[in-house]
Amino acid sequence: MARSTQPDPEQLGRRFRCTMRVDCGQIDPGTVIRPVAGEWQPHLPERLDEEELADWRAGRDAIYQLAALTVGARLAVADG
Repeated sequence: MARSTQPDPEQLGRRFRCTMRVDCGQIDPGTVIRPVAGEWQPHLPERLDEEELADWRAGRDAIYQLAALTVGARLAVADG
């Protein structure tokens, strides 16, 4: 059964919120999950401070982990 994974919007510091969705029906074990841009409120930031970036990475990692558990696959996240 395919399922969309979307936790509550992640609060990033005081300025931004980001909602990420992963369509688990499009993921097969062993494939690479493409980066998800997310929906930003109030707008896509030009830059995040260190605290906001740490919050974003934690939220991103959590959504990818949930997607991996949903499809029964292992997952690695790499920052470029």
